[in-house]
Amino acid sequence: MANSAAYHTRRTSFRVSLEMAALTGIALSLCLLLASSGPLRSATPPVQLPLTYGQPPTCILLDNPPIIISLDAQNRAYLETDSLTQTSLVQYVARQHGISFTAAELQQLGQLPFLSQSIEQLPAWLSASPTQRRDYAVGIPVAPGNDQLSEYIVASSNLYVTLYSPSYFSAGICPHFRIRADARLSFARVRQIMRVLQNQGINRFDFVVNYQ
Repeated sequence: MANSAAYHTRRTSFRVSLEMAALTGIALSLCLLLASSGPLRSATPPVQLPLTYGQPPTCILLDNPPIIISLDAQNRAYLETDSLTQTSLVQYVARQHGISFTAAELQQLGQLPFLSQSIEQLPAWLSASPTQRRDYAVGIPVAPGNDQLSEYIVASSNLYVTLYSPSYFSAGICPHFRIRADARLSFARVRQIMRVLQNQGINRFDFVVNYQ
């Protein structure tokens, strides 16, 4: 893994600390991802990860595919996970907005390395050429009144019980989220995402950092 990128919850440049976790009621796990049963695509959103030093923590293997939320320096949000989960999440959120996809578009959705568009413009974006796609706004909406990232998080709680074993929920470890927050982003923004996760009963998640 390039630059020893790891999933870790010790203090980072955006001040994620165990003390802060205690104040927000979050159980932060210390883990380094080696493998997952649901492989992700290689491309990732453009995020400057925080740096941390020392030995990576104990490694674990995941039974269920993680859902990774990325926030870049401009506060633009992205979502990535395995193909099955990603397509199912998009369909779920799209139904809430009265949007449907053709069979060809659904196939494209499963091949995307990550989601980076609003649900309203996603069908047109899928049919656009690579050059035309540059004209579309980047980032899943996170504004009050149109917080589609939160909609995806809510959808994950509703979908995982049907996509994967209900025993994950009884163990309190699913859905499994990771947060890739740009080091230049304020912690206040990261904390908002943490609160949305908590509101869905998701109190265990990891932060992605680069080890040096």
